[in-house]
Order: sequence, then C-alpha cells, then structure tokens
Amino acid sequence: MPTAREIMEGCFRGEKVFIDAFHERYKRLIYDAIHSWMREYGVQSPEDVGDIFKDFFIKLLENNFASLRRVHDIDHPTGLIYLAARQYTGRYFKRQWIGNRRKHKLTQKLERMPGVRELPEDAMLDILKEAIAELDEDQQNILELLNWGNLTYRGIATQTGLSVTNVGAIINRTKREIRDFIRREYPELRDFFCNKYR
Repeated sequence: MPTAREIMEGCFRGEKVFIDAFHERYKRLIYDAIHSWMREYGVQSPEDVGDIFKDFFIKLLENNFASLRRVHDIDHPTGLIYLAARQYTGRYFKRQWIGNRRKHKLTQKLERMPGVRELPEDAMLDILKEAIAELDEDQQNILELLNWGNLTYRGIATQTGLSVTNVGAIINRTKREIRDFIRREYPELRDFFCNKYR
C-alpha cells in the first residue's frame, strides 16, 4: 500500500493507480466531511450526498488536484482533504440557495416579524450564508478554519502559509464585507447584525 506522500504526489502527476488509491483511502473521510457540513448547517438532503461526492472527485480530477496542492504536510493530508470536501459541500448548496426565490421567501419572513429583536435563528443563518457566499475562496477558507476548525490566528497562519498579520487583515476585511453586504441587502437589519456580529 503506497504512503500518503506517494498517493498525493502520484495524484498531482495524474497517475491513475494513485488516483484509485486516493479514492480508496480517503472516500470515507470525504463522506464524513460532507455529512459534517450538512449536520452543522441543518441540511436534510441525503439524496445529494452521492452527487456531492462524485462532483467533488470529478472537480479534483479536472483540476489535477489543484485544491490540494497547498498542503503543507504532504505526509498528513487528511486535514486539508476534509476541509476541501466541506468547502465544496458549502459551494454545492450555495448554488441551490442563492436565487430570487430564496430571497423572496426570506423577505416575506422578515416582513411578518414584529421587531428585529425577534429575528429567528434560521433567518439569521440564511442571511449570513448569503453574505459568506459573496466572499472569495480564501476568505471562506479562513472563516472555516476560524469558526469550524477553532484555530487561532497563528494556527490559521501555519495551515495557510500566510503571516499572522495577513490572517488578521483578511479576517477584519471579511467581517467588514459581511457587514457591508447586510447594510446593502438588508438595511432594516443593519443595526441588529452589526451589534450582534462585530
């Protein structure tokens, strides 16, 4: 059985024997990552799991495993594979969530509310998902490491190869862009969100 390093390097070269070995060794991890994201965001859609797995794997093949080339410890790639699968799951559902129908439903829900202080958690989550979907991939990666991975700025810097200062700057910019999105798209909720999510 090849080592993790041999598998990853073989996948980067596009060698089928190592791609098959990657599939065999990491498929359970990828399925776990997909289920983890869906549990965290309360998505009840088991029929999508197989499609997400296939789409994720096809995307890896199409891009010659480009999303995994930033692994810093090629002998232990499971963390990055897990994170990449979770992020892909988020993008998969983002394509389903973003659209006029969803925004219309959310607007109707907001219009029925007597006051902003009573904004239900699922509506807040929907708005935050919409704001996060507007961020670039690097910002989404760092948010994922900060909030789901529970990493410090230094831990994120180690994982991404950025400096601690750069990580802090990206997080501050990300928070500002989320606040700006809410001010622009949901002005009636501006004060509520900007006080709650500083």
